[in-house]
Amino acid sequence: MPDDVPRPGQREPADAGAAAPAAVDRATLARLLDTWGGFLDAGLPSLVFVCVYTFAGRRLGPALIVALAVSVALAVVRLLRRDRISSVITGVLGMAVSAVLAWRTGQPRNVFALGLVINSAFFVGYLVSVLLRWPILGVLVGLARQDRRRWHADPVLVRGFSLVTLIWVGMFAVRLCVQVPLYLADQVAALGAVRVGLGWPLTLATIVATFVVLKASVGERRWAALREDLVKAFTGAVEPRADPDGD
Repeated sequence: MPDDVPRPGQREPADAGAAAPAAVDRATLARLLDTWGGFLDAGLPSLVFVCVYTFAGRRLGPALIVALAVSVALAVVRLLRRDRISSVITGVLGMAVSAVLAWRTGQPRNVFALGLVINSAFFVGYLVSVLLRWPILGVLVGLARQDRRRWHADPVLVRGFSLVTLIWVGMFAVRLCVQVPLYLADQVAALGAVRVGLGWPLTLATIVATFVVLKASVGERRWAALREDLVKAFTGAVEPRADPDGD
């Protein structure tokens, strides 16, 4: 068992030596914003779609074309800035699939259908991971620190990761509770506005809450040991390596 993970039942020393780093600071937020920059633009093509659709006589074709063009333009800008390629591809691919779905069905509201499906899948997946006592955020941080299973031996870490994973469950639940009724009521304009408001701003608030709650849950010593690995998990700076012990 690694030194930074106390044995089950072992009390954490009152004095952990050096002070634990802050839950979140400007440098951390800058790294997160830079990494998740592509997702920052994710709601813009949808908003453009709604605007063009509304002011172009509710014509679906032109609205989809302009939204796709905006999505591609944003992707090009992100690529030129050498942003995270996965977020760039996800943004363009997501808009393309949504456009095809809306065009094939003739239903403008289906531009938002893929997002609802993805949020539903994440809601179920994150919730089930907590019920199984293998919270997804714990698994991700474990991968970042090349520790796939051993973190699970510490009940304090399991409890802390369960709490913050539930915060993400709450985020997905809020999105679904607001957007599904609008989707069923065919409120396209409202869906576009909500997509922006409950997109990156809510995600950023959830990330900050994750850092703050996890630090308060696991204690100073554990936090000092895992904070950077949590940042790596969120920024995708994970370098998996072979584990000869199978852990």
